[in-house]
Amino acid sequence: MNNTLIVFARAPILRKVKKRLAKQIGHKNALEVYIELLEHTISISKKVKANLKFYWDQSANNSQDKIQEGDDLGERMYNSLSAEFKYSSKVCLIGTDTPGITSNIIDDVYAALETNDIVFGPANDGGYYLIATSVKPPIELFINKLWSHEDVLKEAISVCEKLNLKVFLAPTLVDIDTIEDLKEWKQLQNRSK
Repeated sequence: MNNTLIVFARAPILRKVKKRLAKQIGHKNALEVYIELLEHTISISKKVKANLKFYWDQSANNSQDKIQEGDDLGERMYNSLSAEFKYSSKVCLIGTDTPGITSNIIDDVYAALETNDIVFGPANDGGYYLIATSVKPPIELFINKLWSHEDVLKEAISVCEKLNLKVFLAPTLVDIDTIEDLKEWKQLQNRSK
C-alpha cells in the first residue's frame, strides 16, 4: 500500500495534555477530554485505507510505535513525514484534537493527492489539523516557523505557492484547544444524537 497515515499523539498523562484547555477546566477534566479525542482518532484511523503509524511524544511501550523527534512541532512533523515518505508515495499526518475528522475525510485526502502536491485540513483557529503530501516534504513548511497563531495555514499556503506546489484544502473542522471549542463540539454532539 502506498498510503501512510501518521497519528501525532501525546501520551495521556495528567498535566501533560491539553494545557491551554486545562487552564480553563482543570487538568483532570482536560485529560478526560484528551482521552476521548485520542480514542476517537485511533478509531477512525483504523478504518482508513493506509499503513497506520503512531508517533508519540514519548514512549508508549509499543515496539511498532515511534517517538517524535525534533525541538519544536515543525521539526517533529517534518522528521516524521520525511521518514515515512521514504516508503510511501502519499503520507498524511493528523493530530488528536479534531473530533470532526472522519475516515472518509482522510480517504478523500489521499484521492486529492492524485492531482495535488499538498493537502491541508484547515482548523477553525487558522491552523491546520491535517497535512498530507505526495511530494518530498518541503522543509520550508516546517522549520523556523511560529506555531499556534491565526495565520499558520495562510503562511503555509503562501510557502507552497512560492514553491509552485499545487494545494488542496479538506473541510474546515474545529480543533479543541479552548473551552469555547469544547462547548461547540459538545453542542454538535448533542445535535447529532
